[in-house]
Amino acid sequence: MTTLDFMMDVLLSAAQPVTLIPRERRWAPKEVEYLRKNIGKLSHEEIGLAIGRSTNAVKIYQVRHGIHAPSKRPGWLSTNKAARLMGIEPKSLMNIYEHGRIDLHDAPVDRKFKVIRKKALYRWAVKPENWIYFKADRIRDKHLKRLVLRAQSMWDDKWLTIGEAAQRLGYGDDTRVVNAYIHRGKIKGAIQWGNWWVLESSIKDLIIFRGKGGNRRKNAIRRVGLQPIDMWFIRAKYQLAMSYVNIAVRTPGWSAKRIERHMNHLRKVFGGAEGLLEELKNANI
Repeated sequence: MTTLDFMMDVLLSAAQPVTLIPRERRWAPKEVEYLRKNIGKLSHEEIGLAIGRSTNAVKIYQVRHGIHAPSKRPGWLSTNKAARLMGIEPKSLMNIYEHGRIDLHDAPVDRKFKVIRKKALYRWAVKPENWIYFKADRIRDKHLKRLVLRAQSMWDDKWLTIGEAAQRLGYGDDTRVVNAYIHRGKIKGAIQWGNWWVLESSIKDLIIFRGKGGNRRKNAIRRVGLQPIDMWFIRAKYQLAMSYVNIAVRTPGWSAKRIERHMNHLRKVFGGAEGLLEELKNANI
């Protein structure tokens, strides 16, 4: 064997096979669209099998391009997560949305999937008009719970069921009169959610009477006492000697006939003009 042959044998025996690393295939627009639509719904493995990519390739592309699942976008909540945070059922939250009482948004990749900004949920939860939809003591987010409880402690009003309103007005468990006044628009700001809810302030100055009335209605008015509008009518009529027409001119929303009927009823309840003046005197003490 010549020296040249020996050297060739050594070189051939030492040579290692060269492995060529295939260049990564570019993502087609259809693949990217499929990933965006299904991230959060399917696993990375399922997405990879559908588009012919490995599980790792799907994960890497998602991270590199910042593709988030709809419910995991920073600052956004899915309806399920938002409902759980508020301590209510997801169906209840969707029902609130369908009644137009909370704003939800379509997820970027699926219009059937709804999301809400966390800040928007916080703003919605601290508004008094929305407190009939949830109970503050059931809120699971500790920070939001503190905000709602603080807002409620500073509110000078209260939501009442029609049953509670009927009791305040002296009707016991009979809610028919309160229901009738709601439908006639005489109780402002009432909201129907399962049942009717009314603001305490909306019935504070309300005296409900019908025809000749009865002892129950009279007793209710006695318990409530004279309201500011009653005191004005009594002063105007008996202390200033004004006619009902002149009183009506100075009282928006009241006609002379309505004021006269109202005063006749008050006289029956409190025992005539003398009883009214005595009640007025006691109210001013």
